[in-house]
Amino acid sequence: MIENFLKRKFLIATYVTFLLLLTVFLIKNFYQTKVSIIGLHNEYKRFLFLLENVKIYQQKPLTEKNLKFVIQKFGLSLEKIEKIPNGFKIVIKTLPADKFLKFIHTLEKYGTIEKIQAIDNTGQGKFHTEILIKTFNNSF
Repeated sequence: MIENFLKRKFLIATYVTFLLLLTVFLIKNFYQTKVSIIGLHNEYKRFLFLLENVKIYQQKPLTEKNLKFVIQKFGLSLEKIEKIPNGFKIVIKTLPADKFLKFIHTLEKYGTIEKIQAIDNTGQGKFHTEILIKTFNNSF
């Protein structure tokens, strides 16, 4: 009789221990899953926020007149503008280093810059620059 009582107590203790371990394991997995889902939800919400606040990129027409206007706006000395298929080749005598990046950024509003060749033989940060700019490819 005592042996049956001990066997029953042992089985109950084993069963309770098994249930506790199973509960701890399931709770741990539940919280890991919860954290993962919250992370994915936050990424989704961030994506929606960025999508709602995106600035619409306005394309300006790529014409010789517009390019000359931009070059004059920056006060650059233009050597030549040559019309090529789907774009222009611009040669600038002296492009100061401090205006270089802003000038390129402004040109990117008019088209895709295919090639830039900037040479500074003087060491003073004044580049002889050749730029090949093409119209935007709107075939999405």
